[in-house]
Amino acid sequence: MLIRFIGSLLLLLLFTGPVLAKPINIKIVQTATDSTTENRAVDYLIKLIEERSADRIRFERRSETDGNAGLKNLLAGQNQLLLLNSADLYRELPLLQLFELPFLYDDRQQLHRVIDSEIGQQIMQQLQRHGLKPLSYWDKSFRQLAAGRPLLLPQQASGLEFARQHSLLTEAFQDKRAENTTREQGFEISLSELSRWQPDPSITDLTLSNHAATGDLLLTSRGFWDSLPEDLKVIISGAISDATVYARELMAQADRLALQQQKELGRYRLHWLTPEQRTAWQMAMMQLYRKHFTGKELQFIEMILKS
Repeated sequence: MLIRFIGSLLLLLLFTGPVLAKPINIKIVQTATDSTTENRAVDYLIKLIEERSADRIRFERRSETDGNAGLKNLLAGQNQLLLLNSADLYRELPLLQLFELPFLYDDRQQLHRVIDSEIGQQIMQQLQRHGLKPLSYWDKSFRQLAAGRPLLLPQQASGLEFARQHSLLTEAFQDKRAENTTREQGFEISLSELSRWQPDPSITDLTLSNHAATGDLLLTSRGFWDSLPEDLKVIISGAISDATVYARELMAQADRLALQQQKELGRYRLHWLTPEQRTAWQMAMMQLYRKHFTGKELQFIEMILKS
């Protein structure tokens, strides 16, 4: 009798084992596939999750040029992870702009401290109301100021028309342009973009301001996350934390290499802001922050400036 029972149990395990071990398939979608650093970070994330889950999770990788379509498909369950340009979420989450406001952060390290703090988590958790679960924010190359002259102080940007969407820095000088006939062009551009940028002969100076971050948000849907076993949630969360550190290292390294390239090309005169000059920019921008943000948003801004 005991032998029959053991034999039946072995047969049961034999047939149910493969069912229990069936992997969860995750489609991860990127909306920016031309970034080598981003691709490497996603490769690392996939590797970590598949290894740590002992292949209980398998990935399929896809690209999507339309951020809205990527979001729609995520919420519909057609893909499970989405790495989306944060600017595509400003309408749903205006607070997300606080990661990328011009001259709000002294450096990349301060930005990371804020993102990893309770402030950063509160900002990202606002997306929960939209059925989304934010998993991480990956900052990319910081923006610099490019013009036909150095821009070491705010008054030196008077009359410039900055070419960048979603930028309060552009608006900061729009009021002055109404009284100024000069329509000189200025740019907010990242060092990585400079390598692909068609040189503008009127742009002679590059101010290494590091004044605004650009970034991607790693998202899943609330429904998919809630459907996962608790142990896999722990594995995925840990892998994302480690991949975020790796992504940050890659982005910082890419900026250093891009800066070295610009030094070697000698195409622009390079300028660095002193702490006093950066403070002057922050004070000028704070006036605009108070004009555009109120309540909780302004409270977050003031907390960030003190951090």
